[in-house]
Amino acid sequence: MKVTGRYGKMTISGRKDAKSGNFVFHYHPETHTLTFKAIDQCVISLSDVVFPYGQDHVNHAIQTQMNLKDKKKYGKPIGWSLEDHGAYYSVKCLIDVPPVPYLNTSTSTGMMGVD
Repeated sequence: MKVTGRYGKMTISGRKDAKSGNFVFHYHPETHTLTFKAIDQCVISLSDVVFPYGQDHVNHAIQTQMNLKDKKKYGKPIGWSLEDHGAYYSVKCLIDVPPVPYLNTSTSTGMMGVD
């Protein structure tokens, strides 16, 4: 499978009124499978799509979107990005993650600055 001929990557923004947050990509959390329909109407399935950092956030976003009754009012878009690196593909899920309410801002043990 070739993602695109020129740049080797594609990003599809989500839609809040789509069943799974996106009309092109559909992620199945129980099987860790990402499917999408290519421009030639061929359905492509990527298996073992797992996010080591944030899998719970992805699962929650998709399950919440699929269970919503009024997606136009309460839905959240879920974007997807694919990058062709030759020997492997990089898959990114673009969701809103709520900020951590309890951020430690104590400077009692020191501070660090990076340029």
